[in-house]
Amino acid sequence: MSMLDTARATVEGIKFTIIPIECLEEIKTDMQLLSARYELNDFQREIVNDRYVLDPPQGEFPSKSLVIAVWQLSIARASFHYRGRCASCIVDDSFTPATDIHDRLSKLFSAQGYALKYVSWLPLKRLAVRSGLCEYGRNNITYCGDWGSFIRLGAYVSSVPAENYVWREVKSMGACSRCGKCIANCPTGAILPNRFLIDNVKCLTYHNDSDQGIPDWVPRSAHHCLVECTRCQEICPLNSRRLTNLKTIEFTEAETEAMLSAGSFLGFPESVREKLWYYDTGEPFKFLPRNLRLMLDNLLGAEN
Repeated sequence: MSMLDTARATVEGIKFTIIPIECLEEIKTDMQLLSARYELNDFQREIVNDRYVLDPPQGEFPSKSLVIAVWQLSIARASFHYRGRCASCIVDDSFTPATDIHDRLSKLFSAQGYALKYVSWLPLKRLAVRSGLCEYGRNNITYCGDWGSFIRLGAYVSSVPAENYVWREVKSMGACSRCGKCIANCPTGAILPNRFLIDNVKCLTYHNDSDQGIPDWVPRSAHHCLVECTRCQEICPLNSRRLTNLKTIEFTEAETEAMLSAGSFLGFPESVREKLWYYDTGEPFKFLPRNLRLMLDNLLGAEN
């Protein structure tokens, strides 16, 4: 039996499952119920109503199924030496194109006579949970077994028929109802105890990844990373194994000073850009020097 006939498969570090294309109709209903249940802000409404692809994509081959895939993020700890002290944070490759993953899956399906095409802006987390590939934690974060939540998702349309698939109701992990560490440790109070959706405009990620100024209401103590915010994931007991024995990337005082003086990622010295390949997407990422300065000011008490 081919791995494409099983409910779930793993190949070269990629886990994937195949579901009928008709499942998108139920996803569309899920999104409608989500909008009705929660008061969405403007950004959330734009994503749900305008950006999500909720109809079967039309292409050059008959779309019979959706392939939902998950793989681990590459993560490391970056340590910045500055004025005789050191501050560190988690870095990951969630920004980099997943071209290699797409190519490997395409070759696998092509070898068995099926077409595969990547599709952006599908509700990936909902598809991963309903297809049994992942589980919901709190605040819309998904977990995949021992990989924890430091994962990345992708979705594809394919000509392969879906057989022996899983399609289940949405539920969150029981451990999350008894824990609460992410709520207690959210640096901006964006995770709410009685709400599934995070208050995303209050989340540090929303502001850290923008070239706009950081609002005055964000406390100095919130700044602990170069991009996004991984505090809720770092504190989560279900990620403890994934965060053990991480590779450490050291930045000298000269490199740290050069980063603080630069106008964007593209202005960093070549040695720094090579170490921080996690953010090498061709985008300037002007917020990186600012976020580093804020992080050092918070963690080291430095007046930069």
